[in-house]
Amino acid sequence: LDHAFVKMSGKRYFVAKCNNFDSLRKGVEGNEWAAPEHKNDPQPHALLSQAFSSCSQVLILFSVNGSKGWQGLAVMKTLPIEPSLEDRKKGDCWHRFEIEWLCLSKHYATVCLPFNQTEDLLNTLDLDNPVTRARNWQEMTSECGNELCLRLQTFILEDEQKRKRDAERAKQQAPPPFLSLTESEMLDTGRLWQRMNEKVEQYGKVILACAFGSQRYNLHTADSDLDMYVVYMSDTRKLLSFSSPPQTIKNREDEKPDFTVHELFKYCELLLAGDPRTVETLFLHESCVYYASDEWCDLVKHRELLLSR
Repeated sequence: LDHAFVKMSGKRYFVAKCNNFDSLRKGVEGNEWAAPEHKNDPQPHALLSQAFSSCSQVLILFSVNGSKGWQGLAVMKTLPIEPSLEDRKKGDCWHRFEIEWLCLSKHYATVCLPFNQTEDLLNTLDLDNPVTRARNWQEMTSECGNELCLRLQTFILEDEQKRKRDAERAKQQAPPPFLSLTESEMLDTGRLWQRMNEKVEQYGKVILACAFGSQRYNLHTADSDLDMYVVYMSDTRKLLSFSSPPQTIKNREDEKPDFTVHELFKYCELLLAGDPRTVETLFLHESCVYYASDEWCDLVKHRELLLSR
C-alpha cells in the first residue's frame, strides 16, 4: 500500500468479523471468503455485489471476534456466488467469493493492530461510531478505510522489522554450533558419523550411534537428510558434579545435520516411560546402526522386558 493507493478514488470499505482464527486461516489459505444469508434485508452479499459492480475496488478489513484488533486487508476479486440447491438442502447458505490479501502479517494469529490505536476513527456511515464498534459487513467511509489501512500496514511492517532485529540479535548471541562441519564432511556420511562421535566423546563414552528419521524406516531417498541419534554415558564424577553434562543436545534450527544426543540416564528415563521412538532403538536393523558398544548389546538382549504390549 502506498499514497497512490490511498488517493485512488472509487474504493469502498467493509468490515468482516471472523468467528475465530480457524475461520480466518481458511480464508488466508484458500483466498476465499463468504457472506451469510440473513432472514431480513439488507443482505450482505447483495451489498457486496452492488459495491463490486459500481466501484473500482471493494476492500475488506478483517477482525477476529474477541481479538480486539485488526488482522488484515483483502480486496474482492469476484462477485459472491449464489449457493446451489444442493448446498441449501445441507444448510449451507453462504455466498462465496474470491479475495486477494493486500496486507497481512505472517503471524496473523498473534499480530494485529490493536483497537485502541484506531478508536479515534469515527465512521459517519455508522452514526459516527468508532470503527472498532463496527458490526459484521458494516461499510465505512473512504477516509476511515484509508487511514485504517495505512495504520495496519505500518503496524505490521514495524512488527516484521522488530522480529528481524530480534532474530539477528539472537543469532549473534547464540553459542557456536555443537558440530561445525565443512561442506565436504557434510557429503561424507562416514566422516560425518566420525566427527559426531568424536564430539560426543568429549562428554562421555558413546553407547549407541544410529540413524533417525526416514533412514530408520528405509524410506529415505537420495535427497534425504541424515538424521543422527546418539546415546552416551557420562563419567560418574562429572554426572554428580555441580557442572554435570547436558542430558539432551539437539541441533539449532539453522544447524545441519539434524541430531539428537541423550545422556544414558535421560535415555533410560524415556525407555521406562515407553517413548515409542526410544523403544524402537532396541529393535533397529543393523543397517541403521553406525556404532553399538558392548553395554548396548547387553541391553538389547533384554529388550522384550521394555515392551508394554
